[in-house]
Amino acid sequence: MGAHHLDILQWALGMDDSGPVAIENVSAQLPPATDLYNTATAFAFDVVYANGVRANVSNRHRNGVLFEGENDKSIFVSRGILESKPDELRREKISPGEIHLYESQLQERNFIDRIYDAQPTVSPVEVGHRSITIAHLANIAIRLGRSKLQWDPVAEKILNDPAASRLLSRPMRREYAV
Repeated sequence: MGAHHLDILQWALGMDDSGPVAIENVSAQLPPATDLYNTATAFAFDVVYANGVRANVSNRHRNGVLFEGENDKSIFVSRGILESKPDELRREKISPGEIHLYESQLQERNFIDRIYDAQPTVSPVEVGHRSITIAHLANIAIRLGRSKLQWDPVAEKILNDPAASRLLSRPMRREYAV
């Protein structure tokens, strides 16, 4: 589910074509390597952006994304859920000079429509790549027992950690080599 919530984070921060510069404070509990299911079920990490924005990702939080603003205002978003504090915040109209986001009620329909009109989809593959990269970085840190990884979102490289860098890809089988 990583990309499904992390894409909302990336989108809200205007980072669809970039990403964080670090993953920090990584902690997790992995099941034994002999288990069939080998994904961390208990995890926490911070996503850190160059502009100083920091977001905490953890299974201890409610499933979704919480945006905390000024004057105790907040918005919580998850599948089919939109909550605001105060509740009246939901009724505020977006003025013509403010940011208006792409609206799509049904992604499958959006995908088919964009095939015919050659326009970008609500979820371009490049955006999905940038969003899931955050989860991959956290998984690499977890598997190697790292508490932090530095990331160059332009070059898409892990900095100063050759062992972690090797986990960004794996060798292709000869018959699939490009």
